Amino acid sequence: MSETTTISKTSLPRVRESLYTLVANICETADQAAGDRHRETDPSPYIEIRSRLAAAWFLLDDIGWTALDNSAAVRVDVARHGEALLAAVETMLPMMTVWLRELADHDPGKPERVEEYLILQRLGALVRQR
Repeated sequence: MSETTTISKTSLPRVRESLYTLVANICETADQAAGDRHRETDPSPYIEIRSRLAAAWFLLDDIGWTALDNSAAVRVDVARHGEALLAAVETMLPMMTVWLRELADHDPGKPERVEEYLILQRLGALVRQR
């Protein structure tokens, strides 16, 4: 039986947003690799690019590509999606750290954003443990 974890309704939009950022970063890597003169003798960068893209896309398939597809909590198979999910969390947390730092302490939305950050941080810790 596979281990699963739940991406909370609170974390789902951030995970999705982060996966789109990852896909864009991977595409930039592919663009840079296109100019590599060794690409025909060493396709390993392309194999890694394909694997990372596929992992992000498969996770988006399972959690929904948009909030219209799914806005509720989602259970995901850690064996299948753990690497992509962890990459998404590890991409989003530093961005959220900057956003939180930029929010004024008296901003009424700050406590909610802090809680969102902590939930995402716990998700990453759970995935790392499995």
